[in-house]
Amino acid sequence: MKIDLANPFGAYVMASVGITLLYTLGFSDLYPVLSLEMITFLIITAGTSLVLMVFYSALPVQRPALGSEAQGPGRRDLVIFSAIAACFALEFAYSGFVPLVALASGAVFDYREFGIPTFHVVLLGVSFFYTVYWASLYFETGRRGFIFLFFGGILFGLLIMNRGAIIISLLALLFMYFSNRFSLGKAMRALVIMGAVVWLFGFIGNLRFLTQEVFQEDPILKIGSASASFTESGLPNEFFWVYLYATSPLANFELTASTMSVSYNSFMEGMVVNLVPDFISKHVVDSAAEEFVRPLLITPQLTVSTAFAPAYATMGWCGPYLIYLYFAAYTLFLVVFTRNSRYRPALIAWMSAQGALLFFDNMLVFSGAVGPIFIGIFLVCKERLQRNRAARNTLLVEGRAG
Repeated sequence: MKIDLANPFGAYVMASVGITLLYTLGFSDLYPVLSLEMITFLIITAGTSLVLMVFYSALPVQRPALGSEAQGPGRRDLVIFSAIAACFALEFAYSGFVPLVALASGAVFDYREFGIPTFHVVLLGVSFFYTVYWASLYFETGRRGFIFLFFGGILFGLLIMNRGAIIISLLALLFMYFSNRFSLGKAMRALVIMGAVVWLFGFIGNLRFLTQEVFQEDPILKIGSASASFTESGLPNEFFWVYLYATSPLANFELTASTMSVSYNSFMEGMVVNLVPDFISKHVVDSAAEEFVRPLLITPQLTVSTAFAPAYATMGWCGPYLIYLYFAAYTLFLVVFTRNSRYRPALIAWMSAQGALLFFDNMLVFSGAVGPIFIGIFLVCKERLQRNRAARNTLLVEGRAG
């Protein structure tokens, strides 16, 4: 049996092991030592993921044969792409600005105010699901038109400055690449590209630091308190960007778990905030009460703290384990539910990206991450209904002929 690493459980293992190994390099004086409880959590969840990865690889899959998609993007794909573009144009008109243009011009605005309420969440789901779906068709057919549609979807994400969904889409593309053409050499090249993407997005997201006088010289070394072991290693400062962005969330998680007093009185609110999609939870939990799920930070500039730290703040160690169990159950459902669907590669690749990014943020509740999953599930259900209807019609025709 061939073990496939390009799946959500393999992604979780690779992320947890890779980030932990990087963390042990000790390149920042801000980082606390990993506690026994933290090491136990990482071992248990990575070990469970290894077992589930074997189950995933052993599960029989039978996807329907490609139809007109084998010839390249058809009228349906172009209509969907055009409709998505028109909907984003409508949102730009409704909001009165294009986020990327506004940012480039130095305007100050609130990203949360962009878009048409509710409509925006649905549009994100449709846009980014089809973006990844077109990438999956490119790998299945080799038709370049699909990859152009993929990058068109990425362009929409850039225009609205949705970095989270863009990163998930690019990671999903990477996992599909692994699944179709995996080799050690290509894996190393892909990792280099991943590092460059992490560095680029981190740099863009933190340009504001460069305008502060205290950070004018080697800003990232000052922000992350680079240790002597790094400054004497001879590694370029650019590597510290990657190191800091890859490992600081785990440092924030460790600081929270080792020093923060848990507010068990807010257990139920914590369940809602950490397990329910944010476009729902924000209407259930008072925004003023979000302070109770805010984890501790090693420095104010590094605000990312994994999907597990906020859960720990309200539920203790029960919280991180619940997050992982939710991820595992969620993934197992999709793995089994989509085993005979043409949308399976896109959904599995998207979940693989979510699995890797749990060590950065809670992608199980982020609307830009869960919206495409909901759209994919809807399309799988529609596909099954159409297939069942076709099967019933075939039986009726055969019955009449008999």
